[in-house]
Amino acid sequence: MGKRPAGRGVEHRIEIAAPVSAVWRVIADLDHWGAWNPLYIAAKGTPIVGEPFAMTIALEGMKPQKAQARIVSAEPEALLEYGITNLGGLVKAFRYIDLRALDSGRCEIANGEIMSGLVGNLLARVIGEKVRRGLQGMNEALKAKLEADPRPIPHARRDRPIESKAQDGDEAVGTV
Repeated sequence: MGKRPAGRGVEHRIEIAAPVSAVWRVIADLDHWGAWNPLYIAAKGTPIVGEPFAMTIALEGMKPQKAQARIVSAEPEALLEYGITNLGGLVKAFRYIDLRALDSGRCEIANGEIMSGLVGNLLARVIGEKVRRGLQGMNEALKAKLEADPRPIPHARRDRPIESKAQDGDEAVGTV
């Protein structure tokens, strides 16, 4: 994990009875998130640092919103991070999915968002709980997909190798 911004954050954690490698294959297959994910009802991208990630986000009680993100970090079987900037930088959303292997072929997922920018803190107060419930819904759908389907999960498509985002001088500056 690299540098995460300071700001208001929401997070949901869940344990999944599946190996971290199987969970990563589903997470890394961004183009198919819409098939199982109630938060991201459409998505297109590849988990490669610097690449665009287009999505349609559906929060409870709100009209689905299209958004464009950029992949900030992608470390196989460990984490996916992406950032969204709107309104000329007034609103910034930094989203992350951390994967941690547990014993007995289980893993823990931390799915979160940090909102910042001049309007980000206000937005976090207004929709933060809706975002948290969306992250929870995503985690629960991921758990159901992996625990209920005995068929092997196909490997995520990789046109290019997944790259690390490590940059000189990066260190954590914010907390959730």
